[in-house]
Amino acid sequence: MKIIYKDRGKGKTTDLIKLSAEKDYHIVCMGMNECHRIADQAIDMGLSIAMPITFDHFLTRRLYKAKGFLIDNADMLLSQLGGGKVKAMSITKSSTGESDEK
Repeated sequence: MKIIYKDRGKGKTTDLIKLSAEKDYHIVCMGMNECHRIADQAIDMGLSIAMPITFDHFLTRRLYKAKGFLIDNADMLLSQLGGGKVKAMSITKSSTGESDEK
């Protein structure tokens, strides 16, 4: 798993768009306005990506047969799920044999 850790406005979403175009992964984001903004940004960058999906759609539909998912603002997703601000988290390194992208 690749973790992109940067301040707001420093290119996290841009990095996800590049990774999405390269690997054919779906981007998951806060809401439809954000999905459209990301899709437009990809076009402006000259990259082709699948239409991003919302957190709600991702969590309730679970019908995707995607190669992988890229979660934009994962801290916000977890806060939305838990009903409060996430103060810390741990992430387990993949043990499935997949390569961990650094």
